[in-house]
Amino acid sequence: MRWIEVIFVFSAIIIIHELGHFLAARKVGVRVDRFSIGFGPALLKFKKRNTEFVISAIPLGGYVKLAGEDLSENLTGAKDEFYSKSILQRFAVIFSGPFFNLVSAFIVISLLFMSGQTSVPSESNAIGQTVAGYPAEKAGIKKGDVVVSINGEKIKTWSEITSIIHKSEGKPVALEIARDKKIFSVLLKPKTENHKDIFGRDIKMSFVGISPEIINRKYNPAMAFYEGFKTTVFWTGKIYQGLWLIMTKQVSLKNVAGPIGIFAMTEKAAESGITALLSLVALISINLAVVNLLPFPILDGGHIMFLVIEKIRRRPLSAKTQENITQAALYVLVALFILISYNDLARHGIIKKITSGLWK
Repeated sequence: MRWIEVIFVFSAIIIIHELGHFLAARKVGVRVDRFSIGFGPALLKFKKRNTEFVISAIPLGGYVKLAGEDLSENLTGAKDEFYSKSILQRFAVIFSGPFFNLVSAFIVISLLFMSGQTSVPSESNAIGQTVAGYPAEKAGIKKGDVVVSINGEKIKTWSEITSIIHKSEGKPVALEIARDKKIFSVLLKPKTENHKDIFGRDIKMSFVGISPEIINRKYNPAMAFYEGFKTTVFWTGKIYQGLWLIMTKQVSLKNVAGPIGIFAMTEKAAESGITALLSLVALISINLAVVNLLPFPILDGGHIMFLVIEKIRRRPLSAKTQENITQAALYVLVALFILISYNDLARHGIIKKITSGLWK
């Protein structure tokens, strides 16, 4: 029944996004004609404060319908219509969807830090594991040993250890190790291997075969929110960096996961437990916020782009122009969706199974 959890996760993330639009619209006085949880035929609906709330048959996300949000509609000029509001108010309504995704990710990550379920390297720089056949294990380094210094430099964090060793280009590194209140030195020649970074790029890195001692650390609320904010900013930056690498063709589009790939990852995370699932939910929420803010028609960022153009021209683009631009963008988005979905299927071996079945 993992697919039920996956559908719930997808729906929750999108509903939070739409809730941002809904609350901002209410705040600036835009009438919300409909707030639907899901798509398709309505299973349950009721009306409150001029808004029809609907639970629909297909539980994959949801949407809000704002009064007068489409220039091609017969706008009456009523003060509760979207286009009757100032550019700043309309920006607030559009931006609030992605903003709510970022805030929800920040809250989830902060709660994980607060719960003590966050795995972090030990502050003692203790070695948690050595890899068989690698220089550290051959030199007699053991689990529980503590790295004091590398090449004469005192080490404060495990990230310093990995940074120095990974960038050593296979040149010998001198480690000062603490064991049972004694300190000894060892000279290791790292192995240099091909390794994939978080963007799927092949890079050469050096390893000695040690990994940190991992502990579950519980943060107080203030520190948890601080670490949650830092982590949210970090992953937001990494996603933007990934998009830039794709646009500059430094990373292949084949490395991008679409709905099928995300579905598979969410299912696997659900099997690993609630901590892994919530961590992935936060990351997907950040992804949704970043992608939605791209200046591409159809997306929230595209609508913000139209607002910028309107501000410069002192009048909005005509309904026909916006419709043509949006239509062209839709074709591009559909083509991109198909390509990424094909890559997802190929990555999970589904294309190979289908084609081998056809040629039997």
